Parts: sequence; structure tokens; C-alpha cells
Amino acid sequence: MTSFDNYCLDHPVEPVQVFEVGQDTTSFPTGASYQRSDLRTVEDTASFLRNSQNNPYKCRLVSICQRTSRRPLQITKPMLDLLVAGHGIGPSFWGVPSCFYRRTDDFEVVFCLPFTESCSGSVIEISYTLRYPEYKPQENAWVIRQTGIYHRYDKTTSQSLFVLFNPTPQSKAHSDAENLLRNLCPEVESDPFWLHRVLFTTYFPTWRKYIAVQEQRFLPLARSAVANFIGGQLGVGYDSLRTLTGLQTQFLEVSTILASATDLLDDLCTLISSGSVTSTNHAGVHFYKNQRRECIANSHNAKHLRERAQIVSKLLADTLLFRDQALAKEQNSNMLKLNKSAVFITTLTLVYLPSSFLATIFGMNFFDMDQANNRIVGTPMIWIFFVSSTALTAVTFLLYYWLLSRDGAAFRKLAPKIRSSPTWTIEGVRRRFTGGSNTSIELQDCSA
Repeated sequence: MTSFDNYCLDHPVEPVQVFEVGQDTTSFPTGASYQRSDLRTVEDTASFLRNSQNNPYKCRLVSICQRTSRRPLQITKPMLDLLVAGHGIGPSFWGVPSCFYRRTDDFEVVFCLPFTESCSGSVIEISYTLRYPEYKPQENAWVIRQTGIYHRYDKTTSQSLFVLFNPTPQSKAHSDAENLLRNLCPEVESDPFWLHRVLFTTYFPTWRKYIAVQEQRFLPLARSAVANFIGGQLGVGYDSLRTLTGLQTQFLEVSTILASATDLLDDLCTLISSGSVTSTNHAGVHFYKNQRRECIANSHNAKHLRERAQIVSKLLADTLLFRDQALAKEQNSNMLKLNKSAVFITTLTLVYLPSSFLATIFGMNFFDMDQANNRIVGTPMIWIFFVSSTALTAVTFLLYYWLLSRDGAAFRKLAPKIRSSPTWTIEGVRRRFTGGSNTSIELQDCSA
């Protein structure tokens, strides 16, 4: 059973990385304005929190990763509890790590934690998750991954705390955020929502390419399905129909995920443009509005392709159905011809059987011609023929009824096999869609 609480490990391999920028150049013991810490144990976490009490920060980023998209986060529950308590994080935080539980199947493939906002005095907390496509060059395949973010912003002190959840170690967003903090870029100082912009800038341009790749798979199938004739040789079959069904599912997933992203961008625009956090003419508002428009455009593209795939799938299914009916009609015609031949042969048998039976009897040595008296002489041993024939007939009928009592398995083995193209057989369809068993079709997800 799926457990949403199974999002931590007992013995993590990857460290929890903390990047922070101080209020000034004397904030940290090293005298620098940027500092990085790697936390591997509870003791490391407790020591870090004790040392950071006297070192005020301007912006702190806690980066937690997964080894793969189906495994829990690389952090222990006591470490996470210490980080939450040490930073005064509210209860709304726990919804984000609950999305990174251990998975054994493709669960919640399109679920995205919605935008969550809570205010307490001068402190604003927001959290959400989003999904995005990523190309895996090692496997030459695309997967859907998810990332999450928690942001705690204090308007009085202008302090920002980010907790970033990454699907893989050293993810692209993690690396970009680290570079911005290390280089002390001006946008980190001026924009408290800079990490949100990094996420959308890093991950969302791949949606267009992902949809284009799926469209490249779809178009050849669509052309082949439209150009086929029932009476001719089909260039596509049930394998193509299964591929079209998978593409429909992928296009539907894209539309659903992008709809969630559109709502998320609406909420971010509303929060920033309200003026409660930043000025109303904040440049990020235009960025999120443009991202929203791009999401809508990609969603419309995916919706169009899904509807087109449904039309092509129905056309191909009807074509294959009519083709099966044509083959069945042809086979029925052949069977009628065979039945007519069987009736003719049976009639001939009935006509010639009496003559053959009499010729067999008189051709035996039980009879002889008496040339002197001009008559046929029969032997008294003729009863052997009738007894043997009766016994053989009885054994034949007994064997026949015994074979019927065993469900006719022997007769099915002796029956002639009708060979046809496996593309159009019902059994072939079942094997293609179930893999020869009763298991259901597994959908692509974000497995690493």
C-alpha cells in the first residue's frame, strides 16, 4: 500500500546542502558573504543550527534531493524535524515532502501540490510542487519528473528561506541556484522570489520540445492510418493502435500538468502584484504572465494532438475491424465451398458403398465357383467375417465415445489449423495488449 509518510531514509547517501548569503561581509566566521554547508547526520544539522543563530543571513537555500524519482528523499526524519523546528517553519511545509515518497508503480503521475499560502504577521510562507519533462540521454527517452519548493519570507527583516526538493542529485535548478548565490547576483538581493523564476526558466522550456518529440512519433502513424484501404495490404496493425493509445495518454497528461502550472502561475502573479510583498511594478509579474501564456499555448497544442490521436485511433480501429470482417467473410466463403465438396464426396460414398461392400464380400476366399455345376459354393466358415466385422465396428464406436468423453481434446489436435496473419487475429490482439497475461498496460512515468 502506498504511504505518503514514507519520504525519508534511515541512512541517506547524498548530503543535504545549504547555501546562504549573509546580511553583510562580516556575517559569517570566514568573513565572506557566501557560505556552503553539507549536512549528513543529525549531529551535523544540530551543529549547523547552533552556529547559524549568531550569523544572520539574507537568503538561505536548503537543497534536498532524491537518488531517483521513485525513491525517498536523501534525509532522515530527525534531520528534517530539526531543520523545520530550527527555522520556525509552519505546518504547510509538510505537504511538499509528502509528494516524494517511495514508489513501486506509476502513482500520481499528474498530481501537483497546489499553491499553498499562509501568513503570520510579517512572515509569508508559500509551497507547491510542479512537474516537468526531462530527457535521459543514456536511455534516449523522456521522463516526467517533479520538483518542489517551500519559501518562507519575512517582510520585516527581508530574510528568505528556501527549501528545494530535487528529483536527482545536482539537478539543473540546484546548480543554477548555487551559481547565483555563489556569484552574489543582483537578482538574489533585489528579488525575494528569484528561486521561483529559476525553476520556471530552467524546466518549462522543455515542454515544447517534449510535445514536439511525441508529435514526431504520432505523425507517421496518422499518415499511415489515413492512407490505408480495407481491401489492400495494411501498413499498420494493432501494434500501431496500442502506440496511438499510449500517445493519447501522454498528451492528456501534458494538458493536465500544464493546467496545474497555469493555476500556479496565476497565484504567483496575484501574490506578487498585490503589493503586500514587493512593489506592484515588480518585473517578476511580467515574467510569470509570460510563462502562463506559454503554458496555455503548450496545453492547447497537447489538447489538439490528443483529439487528433483519438480521431486517428478510431479510424484505425474501424479499419482493422472491417478488415477482420472481410477476412471472416472470405473464410466463411471458403468453408461453404469445403462443405459443398464434403456433401458431394459423402453422396458419392453413399452411392458406391453398397457395391464396394458386395464386391469385398464376393472377392474373399469364402466363396468359389463350381464350374461343373455352374453355381457358387460358400464355405461354412463365413461366420468369421461377420463376427470380426461386428467386433471391429464395436471397438471403433467405443473408442469414438471414449474420445468424446475427454472433451474432444484429441479431435481438436487432429483438426486442421487455419493460418492467417497474426496482425489481424483476436488472440494476437490480446497478446499485444496484455503481453500474454492478464496484467494491465503500464504507463510511462518518471522512473530514473
